[in-house]
Amino acid sequence: MVEKVHALLQEFEEKQTEGTIESFVTKVTATGLLVEALPADTGISNAIDLSEGLRQTLQIFFSDIAGIAFNTYDYTTLKSLLNAHGTLERMAQKADDLKS
Repeated sequence: MVEKVHALLQEFEEKQTEGTIESFVTKVTATGLLVEALPADTGISNAIDLSEGLRQTLQIFFSDIAGIAFNTYDYTTLKSLLNAHGTLERMAQKADDLKS
């Protein structure tokens, strides 16, 4: 799950680096994440559904933030939370594998 989110964010980071878009904002929605290019009139956006646990974590953590702009402290925090969640997923999977 987390790998798909990282791939989506990487796609928009590359578009920003290439100059296709000026920047982008990530929003936590009722079902997952919505990434929208800036300026908004570009019409470039993409959404991804998240697991319930990850979505709830992000909704709670970013509850007072309308959007997470690229290259900000909040964006760095989002990526850190995704990395932590991915680590926990891998640890849980290893524990399950050891039980089998």
